[in-house]
Amino acid sequence: MFEVPLNINEKDAFDRSNSFVKLSFPIALNKVQSEAELVLINEQNKVVEAHFSSLVKWQNNSLKWVEVSFFIDLDANKSIALKVVKSSEYSGIITDTLATGKLELFDELDHYTVKVNESNYCLSKHHLGLLQQSQNDKNDYKQAIDSFELADENNKLFSPSINSVKVTKHTSLELVINYQGIWKNKHKASAIEFNFSFSFYKNSSRVKHNFSIHNPLPMLHHKGKWDLGNENSFLFNSLVCKANTVHKSTVEYKLDGNKPWQNCATNSLSIFQASSGGKNWQSKNHIDSKGKLALEFSGYKVSDGDKSSIHQGRSSPIIKCSNAKQSAAYAIDDFWQNFPTSIACNQHNIEFGLFPKDHSYGYELQPGEKKSYTFQVDFNCQENNREFYLKPLLCNIDTQYLTSTNAIPYLITSEHQSSLHKLINSGIDSDNDFFVKREKIDEFGWRNFGDIFADHETLETNYATELISHYNNQYDPLYGFIYQFLKTKDQRWWTLAQDLAQHIKDIDIYHTEKDKAHYNNGLFWHTDHYLSAETATHRTYSALQKSNAYQDHAGGGGPGTNHCYTTGLMLHYLLTGDQSSKDAVLQLSQWITNVFEGTGTFGEMLVALKNNNRADLKNTLKQQYPLDRGTGNYVSTLIDSFELTSKQSYLDKAGLVIKQTISHFDDINKRDLLNVEESWFYTIFLQSVYKYLLIKESITQFDHCFYLIKKSFMHYCHWMLDNEYPYLDKPEILEYPNHTWTAQDIRKANILYMAFYFAEDKTSAQAYKAKADFFYQYVVHTLEHEPSRTVTRILAILMQNDGIKEFVKSNKCKAPKYNLMVQQTIKPSQTKQFLLNVLTAFEQTSIKKEFFWLRTLSTKLNCFLIKAGL
Repeated sequence: MFEVPLNINEKDAFDRSNSFVKLSFPIALNKVQSEAELVLINEQNKVVEAHFSSLVKWQNNSLKWVEVSFFIDLDANKSIALKVVKSSEYSGIITDTLATGKLELFDELDHYTVKVNESNYCLSKHHLGLLQQSQNDKNDYKQAIDSFELADENNKLFSPSINSVKVTKHTSLELVINYQGIWKNKHKASAIEFNFSFSFYKNSSRVKHNFSIHNPLPMLHHKGKWDLGNENSFLFNSLVCKANTVHKSTVEYKLDGNKPWQNCATNSLSIFQASSGGKNWQSKNHIDSKGKLALEFSGYKVSDGDKSSIHQGRSSPIIKCSNAKQSAAYAIDDFWQNFPTSIACNQHNIEFGLFPKDHSYGYELQPGEKKSYTFQVDFNCQENNREFYLKPLLCNIDTQYLTSTNAIPYLITSEHQSSLHKLINSGIDSDNDFFVKREKIDEFGWRNFGDIFADHETLETNYATELISHYNNQYDPLYGFIYQFLKTKDQRWWTLAQDLAQHIKDIDIYHTEKDKAHYNNGLFWHTDHYLSAETATHRTYSALQKSNAYQDHAGGGGPGTNHCYTTGLMLHYLLTGDQSSKDAVLQLSQWITNVFEGTGTFGEMLVALKNNNRADLKNTLKQQYPLDRGTGNYVSTLIDSFELTSKQSYLDKAGLVIKQTISHFDDINKRDLLNVEESWFYTIFLQSVYKYLLIKESITQFDHCFYLIKKSFMHYCHWMLDNEYPYLDKPEILEYPNHTWTAQDIRKANILYMAFYFAEDKTSAQAYKAKADFFYQYVVHTLEHEPSRTVTRILAILMQNDGIKEFVKSNKCKAPKYNLMVQQTIKPSQTKQFLLNVLTAFEQTSIKKEFFWLRTLSTKLNCFLIKAGL
């Protein structure tokens, strides 16, 4: 019988009423064919009104990941158990308790009308705003969301100009209308873009507003440096959203959801969060392009009329405007975390200061940078309804069920807790956990919030002042956070994951189509090793950093294939249905493909020919990929793209890349893998290989390619069995022999555990397991007594590699034995391959593509042409 056990806990000590819950869950192959088969029931077998929608399907079109949304009432500090079942299999279901109410959409010629029970809203297709029907006169609409104002550095005002508007979600419970466009005024249009959506909910007076601002221009490059103050940065003084309030209202406010309402004496209120209010609020993390600290005071300021008071600490304000007939409430999510922010109101209107005027230093949106905000309006706020300002209820899915679906590789149940658990759990329960790390460099503010302090970089330096170093998701801690949450159900991991996911999507990805193809939409490296970020923000290299800081110091450059991590973003989409996470995976997939394969221009083909001897790039004449982590990331990203789309072409490409990187005919000794500083990355590639094999196994795709790649994988594992040792056994060959190397040894353990899993004879299988156990125990025992075990990079590596040992203990390889007969592939001569490359380039290219490629070779020319509208 099909059954998905769900558990919802109320942990904020508040009664919940009509709380909107949305989550996703996986389904094993062939279990469910259609969403129509599913129902949600409570402990009394009563049907809970819910909407199901498919996110991903298995290749045979059965459901793989499904999103479910519903409303629920839940008393403070209580929990409730629900189940998703197939109605055809479950007897005794009571169906007469479905909720009432309506959520309707009417698509008119020039506007949308939204009806939520008795409330009507009107949204123009030509103007960004929201009209709400008057409660006194059904024919009278008042401006609810009135206007957006963007003031540039010269205080010239820009308004949003709509390029597109569309309904992106319309279910019985939820409706989302999205607007996209640019900022312009009567004199000119700017290049700056916006994305805005209104979300409406059945039986709810709450409307959620999601907003992002985006600078799509490319960086004007200066020797690979990415400092603030770039010519294509957008400088501005404020960005605010204005809305009309309840007519002739009195004003109350809370500084936090848990605090009591306070009266505003003058009905003119402003709350401005100027900084984090933390101990290190004056951190160098907040310097501007001139290196000056751009913060005014610690904490927040409350202004009631002409009286103002500054408070140390952090505010999460809610403002309520009321008259005799109606109350409306307003708030900005993560208010203090994304400082500077403000919210202000009087008897007539309210102002959401996403980038507030109160901040006197101005703002800079770097080329290719985004920033997203969420703010809420409850147009009929009831005193007993706190849904408006509480975090959404979080629903836990039974881990035993999750592991049974075979949709989340390596996931283990709590009874199979790994020996790494205690080490990893220091990430949320220690004096240097990820929340503590945030405070050390004040990793807050609109650009920083969500990222992780790369504190491991401080171990190799003697900085007189604080070292600001941003981690930018190296080794995919986003995946690690999500995996730990699914395994332990500790909500702190989910908090870290949500914050990091949004930061990656906004700040760490280079959001432009107008730079070099091998930069566009790529992921920025962590900030440079052992050096403070200076004015490079989260973009690796600064002109203020010293040169030759360490061995093979590049000192400049942009996004690169050795730093591409998509599995966490993939899982984030699958668990939340957040389309921006899926989009980010597919953008990164296209970016890394462009780097390795080019975009099909003749010019790129010639450059690739010139670079054929570069160790980090594909050799186009030999059709050979480098055996390094960049290729491993490429394979992993292709697999993640397959997971999200079920497109076989992604999986086929991953297999081709693997076959053109390693072979069971390889003389491995010639690959110099024991030259650790140059070659240790091969372990990351081999991990992508077993990821490929497991995906093929999960869909029972046991074809020739599967067995060929498995044979190559086992060939390299056999070499590891005979040759590999802990890195720190030979510290003299390492530039920095620290315990990051110990953590990296866990990769060897996992590769050898997978060799044990895939081995076809018991003798060799036990040999692989014994060597894997050796590495695993070495890592655990060494790090248990190592003071640096809680630094970011070590924790990220351990989280990324958790669960493999327990997975192979609990599962058996499902691939049938197969006698693979294969001869060594004879590749075409390099001359023939060159001619083939030329013909392919001529077939794929165009004058337009060649011109664009040529212009990106000169950033000054490219920017001149962009400004000229070409």
